Amino acid sequence: PTSITTWRISLAIQFGDDPPDYNNARKAHLSLPQPLHLRVSFVDRDDRTSSLRLEQGNPPLNIPTRESRQSNFCTNGKPLLFHLFADDITTRDRSDVTIYYDECGMLTFTGCLEGSSSYCSTRLAVSKLLCLGARAKVAKKEEIVLEDTCFENSTASIRGYLVTNLESGMPYAIKVFIKTSTSTSTGYCSLPHDDIGSPTLCVEPQQMLVGDELTVQWALNRVSENDKIALYSLYGKSSIKYEYNTKAETSGFVKMKAPDTPGVYELRYYPGWLDSQNTVYRHSLHVAVATFEATAW
Repeated sequence: PTSITTWRISLAIQFGDDPPDYNNARKAHLSLPQPLHLRVSFVDRDDRTSSLRLEQGNPPLNIPTRESRQSNFCTNGKPLLFHLFADDITTRDRSDVTIYYDECGMLTFTGCLEGSSSYCSTRLAVSKLLCLGARAKVAKKEEIVLEDTCFENSTASIRGYLVTNLESGMPYAIKVFIKTSTSTSTGYCSLPHDDIGSPTLCVEPQQMLVGDELTVQWALNRVSENDKIALYSLYGKSSIKYEYNTKAETSGFVKMKAPDTPGVYELRYYPGWLDSQNTVYRHSLHVAVATFEATAW
């Protein structure tokens, strides 16, 4: 070419929706493919052509995860007890529930509905849970609604249920149900505090060398023949190496060998009575978890 000409090209795809909020700014519209590919062609007067290919990809979504909730809510250093979420595929939002001990040591149930930037929290007093457990035994209802844990808006809802052993009237878990316009999630949180039941799962030592022996102890109010303890990498979805059947014993211990690869791991207790529950994410149906770290020599 005998000269260079600089052009500025603006391309806009307009939709009739409302302007994006802070979480959706600079992201492609849901109706467009991801990643979005565009091609701009130039033709000069001599029919010579050239093309410019563009690709637009959405940045990561700003949605709650177990890790972010741990950072937000567990300011006392204790690990959160439970986290469950449900996504709506027509939006970029997520509804989730977190159960944890707050800074005062109170068992707390916190839910956040999609489309909302605020939390709905309630403290679960032990005395109230025991009273509801006694009421459930009289009514012969294994699951009873926890009214203070029920939240909803126009697109999603959260409901909590107290799960009780009808023989003893002792509550042992909280069932959480989340529903959006396109999906549902169900999960169970064991009640581990001393007034209702002993801590359900622990491991010693919590720091060790790879290949060392560790001791895992458990204690639950309700057990079954198919209960098992499995080893995972931290937040992993597939067990790695160990699965131990607890033989329907309400408490006990087992010796295990730490993995040969350095890293942070967690042991999960899977109760057999949850096998019949209808859920997509089977790995989320553990009721207790204990973590440890294996380091290299």
